[in-house]
Amino acid sequence: MERILTVLENTPLAPGVFRLLLDGAEADDVRAPGQFFNLSVDGFYLRRPISVCDAAGSRVTLIYKVVGAGTRALSDYRPGRTLRVLTALGNGYDLTVTGSPPLLLGGGAGVPPMYLLAKALLARGVRPTVVLGFNTASEVFYKAEFESLGVPTVVATADGSAGVPGFVTDAAREALAGVDTLLLEANHDVETLQYGPYPYFLKRRILGDEGHLSNDAAAEFARLAVQSGTRDILLAHLSKENNTPELAEYAVARALQSAGLSVRLGVAPRDTMSEVHLCRRSPSFASAN
Repeated sequence: MERILTVLENTPLAPGVFRLLLDGAEADDVRAPGQFFNLSVDGFYLRRPISVCDAAGSRVTLIYKVVGAGTRALSDYRPGRTLRVLTALGNGYDLTVTGSPPLLLGGGAGVPPMYLLAKALLARGVRPTVVLGFNTASEVFYKAEFESLGVPTVVATADGSAGVPGFVTDAAREALAGVDTLLLEANHDVETLQYGPYPYFLKRRILGDEGHLSNDAAAEFARLAVQSGTRDILLAHLSKENNTPELAEYAVARALQSAGLSVRLGVAPRDTMSEVHLCRRSPSFASAN
């Protein structure tokens, strides 16, 4: 549905990153954490999709990064100006399938939707641990906001200037040490993606530091996880265009076999339920919290 929302605030949080506070939303404009809005920016034909960071009453918070002319123009919007917005887009997160305790991972532009998700989980009596990833200390945002919710919050930076050195996956390895069952993204085969049908800008994003885990990256994560005690791995979020279950499973199995490791390994089917996977031991962060 389309709404006309009023800008209350449009302020920088970090270099090139802005918090946009809008007023005039209805209750059904945000039905679940993980949904997004499509914003119509004056002078641009295509709308800008931005995930919802927070929603309370008639006010909605969006966080976006200036990456082109459209978002640059959006950053010039001042309080009182209005925006035409398509709301309640996307399915959002299904909180009924949440494990306990959950681990929320977000890097860069993936951080904002984790905030509303954390609030929704807390409202259900579930306390998550949050890992936030950035390139450098100057780009860190919303750490204090997550901490104000009372949830354990870990920051990782690629250059090691703040928090855990490395990516969110490096911090996640520490948090997940000893977990019995691991649901692990194996999104794409690098060669298939490079020669596939996706446009260049999308390939670049997927292959970038804030993109998805490749089969090879998943294989390395799996190796370290199994060495710390994991005994059951289910690969998920496979790209339909840039991966196959066979390629993903082969890449991970080969890495484990080369390291002399044995584990129950499977791939989550796209259109049906997987077989049952039981988690008998809690990860280290669960015992700490």
